[in-house]
Amino acid sequence: MRYTQGTVGRIFILRFEEGDSVITEIEAFAKKETIRAGVVQIIGGLRHGRIVTGPAEETPDEIRPHYEAVEQAGDMLGIGTLFWANERPVIHLHAGVGNPSGPLVGCLREPTETFLVLEAIVTEIVGTAPQRVKESRTGACLLEIPKEETTP
Repeated sequence: MRYTQGTVGRIFILRFEEGDSVITEIEAFAKKETIRAGVVQIIGGLRHGRIVTGPAEETPDEIRPHYEAVEQAGDMLGIGTLFWANERPVIHLHAGVGNPSGPLVGCLREPTETFLVLEAIVTEIVGTAPQRVKESRTGACLLEIPKEETTP
């Protein structure tokens, strides 16, 4: 395990309207406000989306994700982290979604579409600079904390 320490910076309150793309809008907002690290909490409605619920297939060289589609409007509660990969912010957001089709829990992926209204609290973390680095086995941008940043 590696870790680093930061402090709370700015806190933002976001409201998403019907049809807004949750992930795209949060990442665009983070870029506009230059939020290099943060925590995102969300609550509200999701009309459409995709959720990774685990691996569909796993080999020593590759992990392929298993996707479930959210095809009916329902309620969502989630939490995620926000760090940059190269020159753009990337959110890693896990959420639970409940609708008449049943519950789903996992990693929310695009495309997403807000149902009615969705609220988010974005808490900026300052004084530390972890980044996301694309990992070859999964193709995912995983959190990287440089060894020199690890607090003893």
